Amino acid sequence: MALNTLKTAQSAGLSHNEVQLSPREIASVALGTVRAAHQQMTEGRMVVVYAEGARSRSRRLGPFLKAVRKYLRVKGCRVVPVAISGSQRMMPLGQFLMAPVPVQVRIGLPVQVEELGPLGAMESAWHAIADMLPDDQRPSGTTNPVI
Repeated sequence: MALNTLKTAQSAGLSHNEVQLSPREIASVALGTVRAAHQQMTEGRMVVVYAEGARSRSRRLGPFLKAVRKYLRVKGCRVVPVAISGSQRMMPLGQFLMAPVPVQVRIGLPVQVEELGPLGAMESAWHAIADMLPDDQRPSGTTNPVI
């Protein structure tokens, strides 16, 4: 947990969910989180969104969830692509303790949502992140940027 964390429900499409919620319950929780995020952004705060919805099981960048576009509907919104590599060794799936290992964080140029629209901004950020990752974490050639 981080300070000011806005918890949301996982997508119903993710098979590793611990708690099974109905699609209606997921939508209700998610919309409440989006509203809270919009409030934070209009107050000038940054909101970090993990657009894949969960940690990758393949260690490669997966597609962003289309529903993330709802977070981008704030006037003047920018998306800052951030690529993190090495975190899978720092805290492997199923582990609860961190190990001291090198982790690299690369930050790309901001993407203006108003210029590309929410989905276009998401695709642009996805490609920017893919370009910043090491070869073994880049998406396969058949991965769609947004599903």
